[in-house]
Amino acid sequence: MYDSGYDAEADLIANKGLHIIFIIAILLANGLLIFNNVRKGDVMYKPKTLTILSLSIGDVLMALFPMVVATRMFFGDFAQRTMPCSLITTYTVYMPYLITFVYGLGLMVLGLEIVQHHKISSLSKNSKLICSLIASSIPWILGLIIILPLGLANIDMDTCENSQTIDQFKALIVLGILLPACGAVITSIIAKCIDQILYLYQQLVSSHPQVMVDLNTHTMAYANAPHNEQQGPTPTTPGNPHPRPSTLQAQTYAAHMQFPNSQRHVKHMYNLPSTQPYALPAQPHYIRSGNQNSNSFIVPTPLVTMETAVEVPIDTTQRRNRLLVISIIYFILVTPLAIFHLGYLNPDVTPMGVVASVTIGNIVYWLNVIRSVITPLIMHGYSDN
Repeated sequence: MYDSGYDAEADLIANKGLHIIFIIAILLANGLLIFNNVRKGDVMYKPKTLTILSLSIGDVLMALFPMVVATRMFFGDFAQRTMPCSLITTYTVYMPYLITFVYGLGLMVLGLEIVQHHKISSLSKNSKLICSLIASSIPWILGLIIILPLGLANIDMDTCENSQTIDQFKALIVLGILLPACGAVITSIIAKCIDQILYLYQQLVSSHPQVMVDLNTHTMAYANAPHNEQQGPTPTTPGNPHPRPSTLQAQTYAAHMQFPNSQRHVKHMYNLPSTQPYALPAQPHYIRSGNQNSNSFIVPTPLVTMETAVEVPIDTTQRRNRLLVISIIYFILVTPLAIFHLGYLNPDVTPMGVVASVTIGNIVYWLNVIRSVITPLIMHGYSDN
């Protein structure tokens, strides 16, 4: 039934050896990662650490369940498949679809954790525990809800008869491999570029004019507001050579602030042109306008509001870079299997010979398995940052 160029015996021997080698490698790589994170303590209160642990445990389960089942099949009578059908079917769904889906969503969760790192670190201990449990469990919950039923649908567990349609199998490939792989890379890029995004946002809001404060009249006006030529002469306050802002230039809103070198609180009336509330600092810096003897000060308006500012700590830079590397490697290693299967299911694609089909199938299969060794090794540096 095979082409004359295909050596089934050599392929069987290679699969036996590779499965044993990678079972050991996966257990060592992920076992070391789990130990490295657990020994630091407070695992349950760190969303990043608990999510990494859940992904590592998923890889360990892959080595102990699907890989062991496959090895048993290769060392036994592969054609007969004497093991229960439910065991074989579950193994084929877990690897590569379920674990790939969970790992991709886990990387997306880690990307979101970086963006919200400052807010998460300020939570109470109980809130951190809840946040950690939610972050680490969401990929598994979604995987069990979406991927597992889709992979087991229309399969008779007693006879192993598979009645799945081609569209159903394509949906399993897209949802289980392609979407999580693309989502992980996109989320990692956003997490890495969030500083640039915030910088552009600050550039947009930095066009707000400065505010002129007149201590004699207790009013404020925009220092660079356009002058209305139709107005009459700008009024002045007796004893103060500097003009007061006109009513067209200064709008009012109530605020209390204490000026430096002054023991009195002055109530100022002004209104900033924004739909968001602006929070001026308790001790702002003032720039004296014009003459040093003037009682007018320029108060720079804040670039962003206290409510809408998003802070990304500098110490997450290395984590963001490493997460992007992990996501790209994950994408490179898992997507070839999806592309191969989609091409195999496409009736318009010319069928390959047995040798080419088996060779390419083995390559994309082992690329997917290697992911469970490479990404945990890189994750060591990520979890240490």
